[in-house]
Amino acid sequence: REEHGLDSAGGSRVDLTSSDLVLRKPELKKARAEVENARAALKQARLNLQRTEVRLPFDALVVDEKIEEGSYVSAQGDIATLVGTDTFWITATLPVADLQWVDMQGKADDVYVRVRVHVPNSSQMRRGRVVRLLGNLSEEGRMAQILVAVDDPLELQKQPHARNPLLLGAYLQLDLPGKEVSGVVELPRAAVHNANQIWIATPDGTLDVREIEPLRRTSDKVYIQEGVAPGEKVITSTLAYAVEGMAVKINTPEQQDRGTEQ
Repeated sequence: REEHGLDSAGGSRVDLTSSDLVLRKPELKKARAEVENARAALKQARLNLQRTEVRLPFDALVVDEKIEEGSYVSAQGDIATLVGTDTFWITATLPVADLQWVDMQGKADDVYVRVRVHVPNSSQMRRGRVVRLLGNLSEEGRMAQILVAVDDPLELQKQPHARNPLLLGAYLQLDLPGKEVSGVVELPRAAVHNANQIWIATPDGTLDVREIEPLRRTSDKVYIQEGVAPGEKVITSTLAYAVEGMAVKINTPEQQDRGTEQ
């Protein structure tokens, strides 16, 4: 409140003793309110910090950290990349045509996947199990994909000196469980000519050319169910020409050592 009047000299006179504006009471009240708010916010922050704890429902290995000490973390922000250590999953690729020979059950004690880990100067063997067949083909090669699980891949259940951990990014070779087929004959690839022919040396010394239907081919083997009887001789050497009924001669090991031609 201001009171105005005239002094003896005829000038104006102001009474400032009771003025709230001069005493800055509104500013002081606002500052005190801000201090109280800051104290309440600090108290809540300390309470939140006490309640803040990062938990995982599984044992994990930290493979990548995305924050550092003092970083600000939002509710949707990434903190780290973790990998569970209980089980590693491996994606095995194979031709679609070979799926018919893979045992997809993976539950019996005698049905498992042999995982070969290639390391310098040695090869480790681990045991895995088939989880399921993935529903999509691989982008490279258009291969079928089978998911294989390896339990305790880092062998944390063993003593440190006895561990052979399965490390992420390692090159592996998987031996998948196969279905049993009876009456199968294994032939070297050199015994198969013109994609689906084999040459048989008959007991009377002639050549018998037979058509076969291979069940499966690998890099060095061909498997068939029909076309060869027990005791028959399959020719694996290359002939300049092969004609049904032509005369052939089978070399004995002693003759082969002397360089006699077949």
